[in-house]
Amino acid sequence: SRRHRRIRGLDFDSAREELAGSREELEAHIGAPVESFAFPYGSHDKRTVAMVRAAGYRSACTLKRWGNGKNTNPWRLGRVSVGGPLPAWQLRLKLLKMLLTPAIG
Repeated sequence: SRRHRRIRGLDFDSAREELAGSREELEAHIGAPVESFAFPYGSHDKRTVAMVRAAGYRSACTLKRWGNGKNTNPWRLGRVSVGGPLPAWQLRLKLLKMLLTPAIG
């Protein structure tokens, strides 16, 4: 989002501005379409998912550490948090744990 605010707790107009504004700014900055959204702090519910979809995003990431597959909900994608410089073996371990954790919903 524009200011990394929890979309879930915002009123409709503020949430829409955060979602659409961040997408417009990023696209202008990188000169390419922005199609995926990351929920700030992983915080989301049905309303925020609907708003992300309405803003034109094609998918969204949560903070859930689960693997993604062909049946994973594109609005609740899992991701791995790196959290800074890591040795290659630690990154491989994090990715392996994520891949072995089934997605829920």
